[in-house]
Amino acid sequence: MNNTAFEAVFFFLLWYPCSMSGVNPDIHFYIFGDNGVLFHPGVNRLWVLNPVAATIWCLLPENCDANGLQVELAHRFGISAVQAGCDVESCLDYFEREGLLAGGQPAQPDLENTLDLHLDDIGWQEPPDWVFETVLRAPGATVRLCSEDRKLGERFAATVQHLQDSPCVAGVQATIALVHEQPAGGWSVYLDGRRYASGVAENSVLPYIYSLFFVSASRGLDRYFLLHGAALAKNNGALLLPGVAGSGKTTLALLLAEQGWQLYSDELVVMDVDSGRVMPFPMPVSIKPGSVPILAPCYPELTTARVWERGDGQLVRYLAPAGNMLPASLEDRALPFALIFPTYTPQKGTCLQEIGKVEALQRLAATGSSNRGLRAGDVEAMIALAKRCPAYTLVFDDAGEAVRRILSVL
Repeated sequence: MNNTAFEAVFFFLLWYPCSMSGVNPDIHFYIFGDNGVLFHPGVNRLWVLNPVAATIWCLLPENCDANGLQVELAHRFGISAVQAGCDVESCLDYFEREGLLAGGQPAQPDLENTLDLHLDDIGWQEPPDWVFETVLRAPGATVRLCSEDRKLGERFAATVQHLQDSPCVAGVQATIALVHEQPAGGWSVYLDGRRYASGVAENSVLPYIYSLFFVSASRGLDRYFLLHGAALAKNNGALLLPGVAGSGKTTLALLLAEQGWQLYSDELVVMDVDSGRVMPFPMPVSIKPGSVPILAPCYPELTTARVWERGDGQLVRYLAPAGNMLPASLEDRALPFALIFPTYTPQKGTCLQEIGKVEALQRLAATGSSNRGLRAGDVEAMIALAKRCPAYTLVFDDAGEAVRRILSVL
């Protein structure tokens, strides 16, 4: 069945005047080439159905029993009654197991979420004057940073020089405060008067401040579609590297930036769902020990950068995005033209392989970041992205070779 005929069947079924109470009424259905896509608002997951499963889904009004589905499916696809019966049984079992039928509730997948915070209600008395204070204007929010220690405040400010704004509090959406604990020592970090962490050692202060700054800015981007991943731009087009922590996306992004690409972000892809374009979100770049030898030839300042310990025990160094790495303006927008899903795997060699649009969509859906569930606009943006952009998987153990492979297909 060609795509045009397939879509015609779908539109006929979707408008067929009978009850759809056999399926979960909250489920949305989208056409995706020869396939169908199911989406439940608020659940960070998509279900991609092959043509047979998608047709069964559309034939599930209340008055269609398994026998009726079997007959209709055999007729539409020209298959035997036995095969049609097996397909119907398999699909109905799957729909029920996934919570897609009436009365069911799809399970929320366990996705990495860097935007969740635990804040307690322990507050602090703001002093009349801070030893250090600055205002940072990130794409999602204007954030005020206050510190009782000038040196620590200046160390963080040095990593975000490109985001510093005039020292005023007008229009500030969030306030981060670093307060020295007396007499026990250590530091407490607060967000908008609520404590995020206490007893923080001096060599862990910056990672805590960075976490709050990242989350505060990200939460101001609620109307955008957010993906874990790096975004780089050249000639008004964007290359996206969606991937979870440890996938190597930051190392690849910095090596590409050294090749003349603009670094929009190494951690969060921010997409306008209406235009399909991505916007810059240039945060300080967090470098783990294993990446330092790889990146030091391009970024020699990393060899002398201070090592900080995150709350999870991971050691990191911070790299401030240099002016030649950044877009001309934080108002720039770029239309994605390629998707590469990286996975760093030691001693496995380097392999860049093109994948189909269905797999690309499934991988996009699995790369979550927002602290809210998917919305219809997000799904439509993902479908458009998967349809428009060639997509590749990249398994690598040599970042330099991986970059050469990337550049060879762009």
